[in-house]
Amino acid sequence: MKKYLLFIITALSFMLINTSQAESLPAYYPDAFQVLGVLERIDNEHSILIINDRKLNISSHLKVSTPRNRSTTIRALRTGMLVGANPSGTHADQIWVLPHKFKPRQNVMPIPK
Repeated sequence: MKKYLLFIITALSFMLINTSQAESLPAYYPDAFQVLGVLERIDNEHSILIINDRKLNISSHLKVSTPRNRSTTIRALRTGMLVGANPSGTHADQIWVLPHKFKPRQNVMPIPK
């Protein structure tokens, strides 16, 4: 009986953690990201972002979203930030800045082929 009760409490705790995590992101954030990681480099001269060793070309109309601002510019980005992106091929059209302690409920979604 104690093992069953411990299982129920653990399962409920896990569901609450996932729910609170999902609620911590604004509604304008997507449910999943194709690219998720630390922003390692911003190269405005060559229009390139590096996220976890993945090179993305910066779109000429890049949108950046933060938890406090739905739409801002690339100037809001800093190396070391945790970010998510859903690129179109190798081009980043939008970048979402994530809270430092963000942990996805699941791995990043696969890149469509």
